[in-house]
Amino acid sequence: MKRTFGVAVLLGASLVHALPVLAQSQPPAAPSSVLDEVPEPTKEDKEEAYRQFKRGVELMGEKAYAPALAAFQRSRELYAGKSATKNIAACMREMQRYDEAVDAYEQLLRFPNLTASDKLEAQQYIAEMRARVGTIEIEGAELGAVITIDGQVKGEFPPPNPLRTAAGSHVVRVYKEDFEPFEDRVEVNGGETRRLTAKLRPLKDSGRIRVVELSGRALDVYVDGARSGKTPWEARVGVGRHVVQLGGAGTLGTQPAAVVIKPQETQLLSLRAENLDAAIRVEPTPPDARVAIDGVEVGAGVWFGRLKSGNHLVEIYQEGYVKYSKEWSLEPGTRPLVNPVLKRDTGAQRWAKWAFEFDSGLVAATPSLGGDVLETSCGDGCSPSAGLGTLSRLMVSYEWGFGLGVGPEVGYLASWQSVEGRKVVILPKGFDSQVGVGKDTLRLTGVTLGVSGSYRFGSERVPVGIRVGGGVLIGQIRDDRDARDFTSTQAGIGNVSNVSMTPELVKAYFAYFRPEFYAGLRLGKHFEIGADMSLLMLFSLGQPRFDDTQPVTVSLSVEDNGVARTSRSYATFPNEALTGQVIFSVVPGLRARYDF
Repeated sequence: MKRTFGVAVLLGASLVHALPVLAQSQPPAAPSSVLDEVPEPTKEDKEEAYRQFKRGVELMGEKAYAPALAAFQRSRELYAGKSATKNIAACMREMQRYDEAVDAYEQLLRFPNLTASDKLEAQQYIAEMRARVGTIEIEGAELGAVITIDGQVKGEFPPPNPLRTAAGSHVVRVYKEDFEPFEDRVEVNGGETRRLTAKLRPLKDSGRIRVVELSGRALDVYVDGARSGKTPWEARVGVGRHVVQLGGAGTLGTQPAAVVIKPQETQLLSLRAENLDAAIRVEPTPPDARVAIDGVEVGAGVWFGRLKSGNHLVEIYQEGYVKYSKEWSLEPGTRPLVNPVLKRDTGAQRWAKWAFEFDSGLVAATPSLGGDVLETSCGDGCSPSAGLGTLSRLMVSYEWGFGLGVGPEVGYLASWQSVEGRKVVILPKGFDSQVGVGKDTLRLTGVTLGVSGSYRFGSERVPVGIRVGGGVLIGQIRDDRDARDFTSTQAGIGNVSNVSMTPELVKAYFAYFRPEFYAGLRLGKHFEIGADMSLLMLFSLGQPRFDDTQPVTVSLSVEDNGVARTSRSYATFPNEALTGQVIFSVVPGLRARYDF
C-alpha cells in the first residue's frame, strides 16, 4: 500500500501545471498533486481514485477544467481527501462557478491537517470570490418544501444557511407534496441578496402516482428533482407531466422517466434500477433553457444526473432559440460537461418588439439654403453666414428579430441663415427701379411626416445600425429683410429711403430623404442612449419665392417744377427664390430609445 501511494506522489507531482489567476492580485494556484491517505476505502477504490486523480491533474494542466472537475469529483467520491477538494475548488473557480468554489474552499478549510499556505490561499480566494457571489433568500414557503436552484437541490425550507449563487440569472423552484410547485427566474448581482416570496398553493387538479422498483429494492424516489420518499411510493401530485428517477447507494439508480398525471387517476410507474456508471452535467445558455435527455425533458437550466455508459441524446431548447441536439457517447466513469450557447432564431416572434426613439440634432446646411437671395444676388462684399438649425424627431417602429424595423416618424425642423451686403433691387410704383444694399435673415421651419426603415446589428450591449427615412416637410420660410442705401438713376427722382416692411412669410413644401448611421449603449432591459450622424436632403415641391405683388411703403424725393418734396409711395421687390431646389444638410445628433 505504501508503495502504491509513493508512486502516486511522484506521478502526481510530475503533472503539476500552473493555473491562471482569478484576479491579477493573486498568484496562480498549482493543483495539488498528492493524494491524501485516508483509511477505510478498499484497495480497488484507492487505485481507481488515484487513476481519476492523476487524470484530473493532467486535464487541469491542459486547462480542460470541466473534465478535470469530473475526474476529481469521482476521485473524492472513492477516496475523500483535501487534495481532491482543493483541486475541485480550483476547477470551479476557473469555470466561474464561484458559489460552488466558495463552498469547496470552505470544505477544504475544515480539514484538520491543512497546511498554513493552503489555508491562507483558500481564505484569500473566498474573500475575493464573495464579491462575485450573491444570495437568494426564500420567504413564505411551506415548511419542508424542497428548494432547487438551476436544477440543483439546495435543501428544504427554511434553509439553515444562505443560498449562495453566482451572479447572473437563475431558475428557482420550490416543491412540496400536495402543493403546486413554485418556479421563477431571478437576476442576482454579486454581493446582493435577492428575496423571493415562494407562496405554494394547495393542489386543485391532481391525480396519484405509484412508483415501484421491479426487483423490490427500496430506493429514493425523485420527482422533478426533489426527493419525495422510498419505493414503493405513492402520493398525490399535480396534473400534468413529471420526471421521476430512482437513486440508491453508489451508482445504483434509474435514468429519467416521464409520466403524465391525469385528474383523479392513479398512474403506476415501474422502474428497474441498474448500474449508472457515467454521468453528465448540462449548463445551457440561456440559463432557463429546457433540457431533455433521451427524449425526456428533465427540467430547465443546469441539470446533473447519472446515466448508463453508452450513447445518449442531449437536447436543449428555448422559445426564440435554435434547438441544440447532439448525441454524446459516455464512457464508464466519465462526467462530461455540456454547455452550449443557443443561437437566437432571429425569425422567432419572441424577438419582435416595438421601439420608441427620440433624437435631436444640429443642422449644418452645406453650403447654404441656396436660392436667389443667398447665391444669385450675393456678389462682391456679400457675406452669408453658415446655415444652422435643429431637427428633432420621434420615431415608432416595429422590429423583427433579425434586426429589420419599419414605422412612422414625425419631426420638427428649424433652420436659419443670414446674408449681409447683397445687392437689392426695389421697384417704386410709377418709377424706375433702384439698387441698394440689403440684409436678409431666412428662417425655414416646418413639420416632417414620413416613414423610416432601420436595420440593427452589433451586440446587445452596444448596438449599431442604419436607418433610411423619407417623407414630406410642411412649413414656411420667413425673410426678415432690411434694405438701404438705394441709388436712383432717373432724372428728378431722389433715392428711396425709409423702407417700411413686415417680414415675408411664404409657405414651403419639400420632400425629404434622410440616410443615417447610429450607435447606442444599452443601459437596461428596455432603455438605450446613443448618437447618430445623418444626411438630410430636401427637395423643393414648388420653390418658395418672395411675393413681388406684396407692396412695401417707401419714401423718396421728387422734383416738381424745380421744387423738391418728399413723397410716400409704394414699392415691390423682385420675385426671388428664397431657397434652392435641393438643400443638403449634415445632422449629428443624440438619441434615446425605449423598446418592449
